[in-house]
Amino acid sequence: MELALFLALCVEKGMEIACKVSSMSHYFIACALGAESGRVSLGHLQRDSLTVSEIHRFQNSPIVDGDSLQWDVPRLYGGGLHAF
Repeated sequence: MELALFLALCVEKGMEIACKVSSMSHYFIACALGAESGRVSLGHLQRDSLTVSEIHRFQNSPIVDGDSLQWDVPRLYGGGLHAF
């Protein structure tokens, strides 16, 4: 996804993201999965500064399979995609 489209979607959702165009500016997206929730974060690296902002959080509810708990991979995938 192009950065301009991503930023436009964030503005549409009411999220504030500061952006300054520079030849030394890079953006990264990270998805972290935990036992109870997942989150998608945007990292902005500009020269000597790194800013990380959480842009979406979603629930991680396990599926009971016999005597074990399993991650609901389709739900987690959907939660991650929702951030885009």
